[in-house]
Amino acid sequence: MYGAILLLILTMKTASLLRKSFRRYQLSIEKIAHDLAAFIMTLISLHRFADYNPDTRHLQMDKRSRKSLHQTAVRCLS
Repeated sequence: MYGAILLLILTMKTASLLRKSFRRYQLSIEKIAHDLAAFIMTLISLHRFADYNPDTRHLQMDKRSRKSLHQTAVRCLS
């Protein structure tokens, strides 16, 4: 359970940094979470964590009517 909470916090922070870096794109937190988890699974050393450089084409938000994971997480934490 603590691992999931840490991954959520790490994903939210990473998403925040990516959104600031790539303002012209509307990035999906779900896609960032999936990409970040896949990257973490390949890590051999935490020193390599700084090498995370996702392709924004794969992180862009799709059009949909349901609430995003970010909105759901914020609502649950409130």
